[in-house]
Amino acid sequence: MATIKSTKKLTNNPTTISLCLIVKDEEKLLAGSLDSVKNLVDEIIIVDTGSTDNTVEIANQYTNKVYYFEWIDDFAAARNFAQSKATCDYVFRWDADWLISVEESEKIQSLKKDWFENADQVYFTWDTTLNGDGKPTTTSLTYFIYRSGYYHWELPIHEMLVQNNPNALLVNKSWPDIHIQHLKDFTTRDIRSSQNITIMESALQKMNHREIGYTRILKNYIAELYLINRFDSVVDNARIYLQSVQTHRSVFTDFDATVVDLMVASLIQLNNLSEAKTVVNELYVSMNHLRRIHILAGDIAYFFHDFHNAAIEYETAQNIKIVVETFAVMDVERLDIYVKLQLAKLYFASKDHEKSRENLYYIISNSSLDQNIMESKHLLNEIKFALEVG
Repeated sequence: MATIKSTKKLTNNPTTISLCLIVKDEEKLLAGSLDSVKNLVDEIIIVDTGSTDNTVEIANQYTNKVYYFEWIDDFAAARNFAQSKATCDYVFRWDADWLISVEESEKIQSLKKDWFENADQVYFTWDTTLNGDGKPTTTSLTYFIYRSGYYHWELPIHEMLVQNNPNALLVNKSWPDIHIQHLKDFTTRDIRSSQNITIMESALQKMNHREIGYTRILKNYIAELYLINRFDSVVDNARIYLQSVQTHRSVFTDFDATVVDLMVASLIQLNNLSEAKTVVNELYVSMNHLRRIHILAGDIAYFFHDFHNAAIEYETAQNIKIVVETFAVMDVERLDIYVKLQLAKLYFASKDHEKSRENLYYIISNSSLDQNIMESKHLLNEIKFALEVG
């Protein structure tokens, strides 16, 4: 079959954007979210899946395109219904707990005037978690805007955007300097987690290990299990995940290594340090190119009081470039700040105060977590005291 190239800009008319979102019981966040993005788009399409609060009333204040979709435990089906109502050149996928600043909106407005440089799919940085000061602690490079009529959604949860024509030569472009924030409502965390787990368990039972999206859902399922302290299940499902990945791929990515991170953390919670050590040792060679496996090896050495090798592993981790993978959550606090804090402790213990202080000053300047900053300041005071009495 002949390939089909993307339709390029053939007109001087301005680009138009349809904002599409699905909602349920979002009265706390919806107005603020829409206020932040409404001036950026040309139409707003809101699909309600069964709200029992004032969500629909709020939605009607922003658009006359509010629809009802009967919830069938399938986010992709709801998103496809929403985008079927879109009439603009591009679709901007949105959620009620997302927010964009005026500055970031202006950047997108500039790109919009140029038809996003003829991109078919547009990627921005998603700030998935924020600290108390609004600084991102974890981020992910992901798609937000895509050309109408070229894509559809698949998978009932943690849905994927898929080309309608797999042979089309479509253009993806990224602007990592543009950030969209995720304002999580932790008061509904337990309800959403329970719903997500139910949908994921149903989906995984229906899928085989070879299906596209299987490991995507399984990875997120493992993360949900960890959040609710089901550590035995994390370990069991992580083994299934790794076996599936090793069967279908020759190279591990950091997306895969995050599963190992959760697996090892669960084994430590279960007081099974020897098994945690075995897991890291078995994967060390195949994941040697990833910063995260060296962090885990450093952690294991640290737990077993092998501080010399712990320092070697943390130093090795520092020398491996952090790769920004599409969709993978970039946890800078874990991949960078945590490593420097561990090294600072080890340098302090070995009386290398200069190296310890160097890492601590870096943490204080760059960390977004108050706990890391406070711990660093405390250790700096200990260094000062040690030098005064030494």
